[in-house]
Amino acid sequence: MSIVSHILCAFNMDFTFCRMAWRIFWNFRTIIFIIFAFLAPISFLLDWSLESRCAYVMVTMATLWLTGALPMAVTALTPLFLLPLLEVQSSQAVSKNYFNDTSALFLVGLVFAVAMHEVNLHKRIAMRITMILGTSPKA
Repeated sequence: MSIVSHILCAFNMDFTFCRMAWRIFWNFRTIIFIIFAFLAPISFLLDWSLESRCAYVMVTMATLWLTGALPMAVTALTPLFLLPLLEVQSSQAVSKNYFNDTSALFLVGLVFAVAMHEVNLHKRIAMRITMILGTSPKA
């Protein structure tokens, strides 16, 4: 018998119950981590100063990054709604930091590339060029 089985037998616990409880926790771990990330640093908001509200956003983001409860892209965009919600900055000021001309250009290029890949447009263009020019090199 393993050590865990000995401990469970000592406390008269059924091992299948523990496995079932662990599976339930594991299925809901993302929700639990997200709730923890937003509620753990709530003490920062008691003061309601500008610095404490900003610290709340930073600690919440750090917790979300460390736990991996949300994808990195979603975690990186949390200040877009948390900072205006907590009245740290206006939404216009926050958006200026995220979406300037250069980043908007890269974002549009990324969306265009993903759309091309999704409908296999790059393969269609390559096949059309191959059909027009042929496969053998001409001198």
